[in-house]
Amino acid sequence: MKDARKAVVRHWMTKADILASYGKDMEQSDLDKINTKFGQDDYGSYYVKSAVPVSATDTVSLMNSRMSTTNDQYEKYSPYYIPVYDVEWIETDDDFVMQRYHVVRIGSDIYIIYGLDKDVVRTHDNPSYCTLSVNGMYLLNRSNAPYSMVLKCADLQDIYNLLHFYRDNLLANSGSVGDWVDMSMIPTFLDPDPTKRLLKFLAYKKNGVGLLDTSQEGKLSQGQAPINTIFNGFDTTIKAPAIQAIQLAIESTEQECS
Repeated sequence: MKDARKAVVRHWMTKADILASYGKDMEQSDLDKINTKFGQDDYGSYYVKSAVPVSATDTVSLMNSRMSTTNDQYEKYSPYYIPVYDVEWIETDDDFVMQRYHVVRIGSDIYIIYGLDKDVVRTHDNPSYCTLSVNGMYLLNRSNAPYSMVLKCADLQDIYNLLHFYRDNLLANSGSVGDWVDMSMIPTFLDPDPTKRLLKFLAYKKNGVGLLDTSQEGKLSQGQAPINTIFNGFDTTIKAPAIQAIQLAIESTEQECS
């Protein structure tokens, strides 16, 4: 990440955290905006989530019961978090020297312009080259604990791989629909060679003609020759519902990951 051209790190911070970290670099108008926009009154904002419809009366009742808690207690257990974007980027100046710039955005309309970073670490071998201060890629959740999207989805990835293996294995082992053929019942007039005789029989059958020779020697009696496919056919194909079931499980895993 340090060799990229830009990095944006988002922090979720309380008003107290913002004032402690950036208060000395903020203008008075921005400090007033912080105190006004993210004041104690904002702790009275609520999100009501329910699996069933909630009436307006129930919503007001719930809000009144939550607002009975003092602001100090509410701030202690559920502080109001504000997104803070820490942005760095690299530009090349007219002397072909890479320069690093830094800016912080608080909320949606408060900016702290640090500008050119003069404390960039450079090497003697390549003094015109510099990197970002963000070394590595990381994501923080609202409790400021390290969070990895890859590790969070590791179990889903295992399931995804297994489902693809089962589906491809079923397809690889899929057979075909066919007939059991008694070679002695194939008409001998097709060809003296058994292999060629079978191929010609299959060619006629494919075109819709199943040949019989009731006069062929070795039949039970004249006119009573059984058909040469004396047994029921076989079907070793994989049924479509089996593949569809695995495909639905794959799509479900994709949706869960999304």
